[in-house]
Amino acid sequence: GWVLGRCLAVEKGFGAVRTERLYANPIVGRTGLANMLFAWARAEVFCRDHGALLLAPQWVNVLRVGPWLRRERDKRYYLANFSNAGMIQGLRRFAVLKAFRHLDEAEYSRDAQTGEKGVRVVDFRGMERFFEPFLTAQPYVKERLFAIASAPILEQLEQLPEEPFIGVHIRRGDFTTGGIATPDDWYVRA
Repeated sequence: GWVLGRCLAVEKGFGAVRTERLYANPIVGRTGLANMLFAWARAEVFCRDHGALLLAPQWVNVLRVGPWLRRERDKRYYLANFSNAGMIQGLRRFAVLKAFRHLDEAEYSRDAQTGEKGVRVVDFRGMERFFEPFLTAQPYVKERLFAIASAPILEQLEQLPEEPFIGVHIRRGDFTTGGIATPDDWYVRA
């Protein structure tokens, strides 16, 4: 109780309760990394456009058992892929999530149209409209993604060729036919 109260005191400005504050909460879920990035990207653009503060995404999901059951080599925990520097994290994040009103993206849009004010947490979930919500903000999303990427990830990216190329994600574990992974020639034909 004392810790939560202390975190809220910091968040509320040591007694001077803010009457208007927005937080963006990317709920990245239990999907694969690319799918997680949709909610994160929408939240990042929202923060830029509305002056909101970003709550650190929970990239690590210890309840992810599918990769273990399928005996996949990559367990997809994303433990050291990103830095949450500059984002609200830890006990302060927990306090914000517990103390303030939550809205999903659509609810926030309705609130904004009616002039609703207050301290709110806007939740971003799933792959809502895929790339469309941040299509014009792609350079900004790329900049933010590079800003939070870990040093080993950035080092791997530096080794990629500079000329344009097409990358293909070949699924090995979760798309199988009769217990056999989809053959490479299927991807070549596609």
